[in-house]
Amino acid sequence: MQLKYETDHQRKDLEAYFEFKALDGLFVHQNWLQSPAAAELSKTISDELMAMETWTYAEFRVARYAMLHIENPAGIQMWAQLLNRAMRKVDQRYINRNTVLDIFEWPLLRAILLGKRELAETLLQVAQVPDTDPADVMVFGRGQQRLFDIYAAILHDHPHARRDLQEHLSDFVVLAGDRKFSDAYQKILRPLWEE
Repeated sequence: MQLKYETDHQRKDLEAYFEFKALDGLFVHQNWLQSPAAAELSKTISDELMAMETWTYAEFRVARYAMLHIENPAGIQMWAQLLNRAMRKVDQRYINRNTVLDIFEWPLLRAILLGKRELAETLLQVAQVPDTDPADVMVFGRGQQRLFDIYAAILHDHPHARRDLQEHLSDFVVLAGDRKFSDAYQKILRPLWEE
């Protein structure tokens, strides 16, 4: 797709390339999330997004990989402001609580897995979305918020946090009827189980 972008210059091809490259890294390569390769791809995505005036929903989809290279809370705060500006300009029907949590999940997990507590705390803080009417939050968003609560508990060394995460992933398998998603998460989270 990168080659297709180089010939056609269609942004959608570049964004699809970014997304597939990140997903390949996350779900195929062991410990990719913590790797320099993840940071390198993140920097490339970040540079592309920062050069854009206005974002569409597709840009929010790849934004979840744009902060992996950031090593300090100030950089995360700057990105949070950029995201807020971009969200105010885009059609709000397509941007909701789930989108915001999606954007911050991989950087948060990376910070937790690398033991960067201050960075993880900042990510948890900027990922907070003001509570709205529960009817406005999709069921997946509620489950995802629960996942963030568990990540916070892991970060704060709560004794049952890892067990809660295992149970949350098991619940997802029961609801979805498919293990592929949770197996992929288990692979990404393996360093947590090995601690």
